Amino acid sequence: RCYCGKVRVGTTAAAPVKPGTFCACESCRRAHGSLLYSVVYVPAATFRVLEGAEHVKWYHPAVAADDDVAHKGRAWCTNCGTRVFIRNYFMDQRLVGLHHGNFEDAALVNDETWRPSRYVHQHEQPCALLADALKHLKDPYAPPPPSAGADTRAASAPAANADAT
Repeated sequence: RCYCGKVRVGTTAAAPVKPGTFCACESCRRAHGSLLYSVVYVPAATFRVLEGAEHVKWYHPAVAADDDVAHKGRAWCTNCGTRVFIRNYFMDQRLVGLHHGNFEDAALVNDETWRPSRYVHQHEQPCALLADALKHLKDPYAPPPPSAGADTRAASAPAANADAT
């Protein structure tokens, strides 16, 4: 679904036709305002806009004259601006790309069938060391590890009568 929830999409496909992919091509970076884009493709015939079709707006990039422009492009929610899906071709198949970030079921993103397993267009990445750097970043919301040699017993409870005088 999109950020505001007005647009929901779905597929009846049991599995994607291409592995989930992280893409760093210039087109994807610019369209999504991000260094990486995460997508999984399903056959267009299995795709549906479940809610909010009236909020879907299209951007059709300049494509070769022999391309079918009606079946290429990026769709977004007109209310919140979230990119919700893309249409594309791959080996003469009409496909729809679903963005991993829009999956309502987080478990599905981690499912081996759907999760990203490829990283393409790394050579176009302006930050060539991004993938290596990511594994060294720490989660800013994770609790800090205990200090070496520190007493890790529960010491945060106030002592009884600590304020008593």
